[in-house]
Amino acid sequence: MTDSMGVGLHYGGTDTSMPLVDLARAAEDRGFESLFVPEHSHIPSVRRTPFPGGGVLPDGYFRLWDRS
Repeated sequence: MTDSMGVGLHYGGTDTSMPLVDLARAAEDRGFESLFVPEHSHIPSVRRTPFPGGGVLPDGYFRLWDRS
């Protein structure tokens, strides 16, 4: 057995993103070791603190898959 470092992907998909199953297949075909999909169950639609990047909260945060 040889030691090697695997490379994975982190994917924050939205309703306008590539379907997750298509990305997973493409990543596997290209030799990626893992695929991480974040969970964002508590992104408020009204905020009292500013977005760290400045300006309004980017639209993508409101379109995450696990956003209700």
